[in-house]
Amino acid sequence: MGDDVSFDHQDPAVVADPYPAFDRLRVTGEFHPLFGMPTAVTYAAASVVLRDRRLGRIWHDFVPEDRFAEVNLIHRHNMMEMEDGHERVRSIIGSVLGRDRLAAIEPRIEAHATAMAAALRDRIRDGGTGCTGDAVRLLADPLPVAVIGDLLGIPPQDGPLLQGWSNAIVKLYEVGIDEQTRDAAATAGREFVGYLRDLVRDKTANPADDVLSDMIVARSRTGERLRDEEIIANAAVLHMAGHEATVNAIGNSLYALLRQPRHWHYYRTELMPDEHRVSRAIDELLRFDTPNPFFGREVIEPITIAGHDFEPGQRVGVLLASANNDPLVFANPRELDLDRVARPHASFGGGIHYCIGAVLAKRELRSALAATARVLPGLRLAEEPRRRPEFFIRGFRSLELTTGEDSRA
Repeated sequence: MGDDVSFDHQDPAVVADPYPAFDRLRVTGEFHPLFGMPTAVTYAAASVVLRDRRLGRIWHDFVPEDRFAEVNLIHRHNMMEMEDGHERVRSIIGSVLGRDRLAAIEPRIEAHATAMAAALRDRIRDGGTGCTGDAVRLLADPLPVAVIGDLLGIPPQDGPLLQGWSNAIVKLYEVGIDEQTRDAAATAGREFVGYLRDLVRDKTANPADDVLSDMIVARSRTGERLRDEEIIANAAVLHMAGHEATVNAIGNSLYALLRQPRHWHYYRTELMPDEHRVSRAIDELLRFDTPNPFFGREVIEPITIAGHDFEPGQRVGVLLASANNDPLVFANPRELDLDRVARPHASFGGGIHYCIGAVLAKRELRSALAATARVLPGLRLAEEPRRRPEFFIRGFRSLELTTGEDSRA
């Protein structure tokens, strides 16, 4: 392992800006003992951990098991957390969530993004001189909820319910949480699974044109269908992953663009007309401030990575945000370069567990930025935003914005 480098992921200064700490880690070794496991901090080591089939995703239940039965059901049966059966489940969901489905929902994404950007504009304008609008509350948060709700066929009025359950459950991924947070997650798991179980029953009897209905009837290449537990688990994870990461990707990207107004001006005037260049800029924004900084794997077969030997059953972490800022791969990584041509970033993982919703997430981010640029071209930061206190979910509690001169400074 690398030399002992002080790294406290709960330090507010590290939460606010972890990148200098990542720099120190990379200089002293490719792996460091972080979060109770050896963790890859360089791009090269992270790539091996993410892609080599001698490591995988093996779920270990939260305990006590009776308390977290529904939370464990969600994780035990979803494709992100399984090796046995992964290909079967992923192939079915991949066929359901294919190009045709995503192309069909694009107009809805654009409509939602435009309506929410307009709500942000109206909030700023209606308040008079000096008024601000919170881009997290009015745009970043509701957009993925509306989109994933459309995809899964969830009634719009139920979106806030699922959002609350998702927010509670993902807090279990943090280190050192208190019992109140664990209780809230367990309760959310029971209510979320109960809701989805009822919804699956209803759509089995009354199928509609949505992903959940398709998941019920879809078959693998060998004719197998998803079990109810797999449908529920994967619907829940599509919602949780499709919401949490995208909320923070939108907020982080807006902040990165608006910190230096020249970036915002360049994005909306030079890049937006060019689809290829916008796609490159979206990847750069996801690299620059990674919404999910950390991911884990478990060793299945003995393996040596960067001179370190790992044995079966050992947990290995990947500090995605550090890999995304490795100067051996990304020149001047802390400089936002919207025209950067580089190797793929690690924000969506890698290998067979590469995020199945990556295309959708990038489409939502692109639509959110485009709608905001059209509706609020003179947008600027009203104040330094409030970060979320968690390390493992990197985003903002609020992002207060206002309008003014179209500064290009």
